[in-house]
Amino acid sequence: VYHKGFAFSIDSCGLDQKQFLNEVFNSRDESKKKSLLVLSPIFYEENESFYRRIRKKWVRISRNVLNRFFLMNRSDRIFAYGIQRDQIGNDTLNHRTIRKYTINQHLSNLKKSQKKRFDPLIFISRTERFMNRDPDAYRYK
Repeated sequence: VYHKGFAFSIDSCGLDQKQFLNEVFNSRDESKKKSLLVLSPIFYEENESFYRRIRKKWVRISRNVLNRFFLMNRSDRIFAYGIQRDQIGNDTLNHRTIRKYTINQHLSNLKKSQKKRFDPLIFISRTERFMNRDPDAYRYK
């Protein structure tokens, strides 16, 4: 048997079996220690780069998967919105969607009308007319 530069032959009459096994295991442990000491920096560098490559690949794959998922989700929403708009045009909606649509329309119209009524610039210009222009008029005395 040959192991890392250690060669031996079994001599059944000259060696005790226990002693023989001890020598074999001791030599194996020593050769392991030496090889690990020599190869440790190279091993760690290779291992680190290997794990770094795996991590980069995993990040790239997960990003692609997430991007596809979000794009699909967004396109589904856009598609559903397009269908909803088409159905509103064709009057083929169920009651819930019609109610939602009409409520949203009323709210948007209400907001527009409120903006027209309560324009802050108009409000300021009206109050300025009635203000006392004397700088000392509103001072605490």
